[in-house]
Amino acid sequence: MPEKTPAEFTPGQTKTVDASTDGRSPRIACGSFAKLPFARYRERARQPVQFRNLGVDIRMAEVDNPAFTKAARESADNPRTITAARNSNESPLVRLEHMGSIDARQARAGHMFRQLYERMMGGQRSPSFLQIRVDGGSAPDAFTESRGRASSQLRTISEEMTPDDYAVVRFVCGEGRSLRELDKTLGVRKGGGKLRLVAALDKLSDVLGLGKPKAKDG
Repeated sequence: MPEKTPAEFTPGQTKTVDASTDGRSPRIACGSFAKLPFARYRERARQPVQFRNLGVDIRMAEVDNPAFTKAARESADNPRTITAARNSNESPLVRLEHMGSIDARQARAGHMFRQLYERMMGGQRSPSFLQIRVDGGSAPDAFTESRGRASSQLRTISEEMTPDDYAVVRFVCGEGRSLRELDKTLGVRKGGGKLRLVAALDKLSDVLGLGKPKAKDG
């Protein structure tokens, strides 16, 4: 008996095949291979992996170079700043910097205040919901010369600023409190505390001698 020539088959058509004579699975023969479970799994595996509800938002930012040597000349081998990955949710100050709500001058003033505040507190970093204390809540180290200098510098800063501005900077940059808490403490609407903080950081920049703010275009 001569072999039968299969009829022409146009993609998109539904073809009925007898599995007993064709020797293949009806699903494969009918062109429904993409509907198999492992085909869908492979398609999902190509999607980027996302971590949710971890409170982490990593972004690239320009930061001070911890290995910068002041005694040496600033160069490509000794840069003053470097680009590094940073969690923008580390603190409200970092978040505002990444969002562009504060300029580099105001951000630097806030970070300088934070370093002084942490040094005065005996090296204890500002609170963060991502960090877990493992010291059992013990008391900080004894008062040192470094803590004394930091305390003196903060006292000078407080004398150059208004009590309200200093309190706002200390609340957010020093204690690491959120802008929502700041709004509640000040008794203002949402966003009011942010405006107060930006103005206070601008004053702090002047006190620290970080130069004049850049003129805005237009």
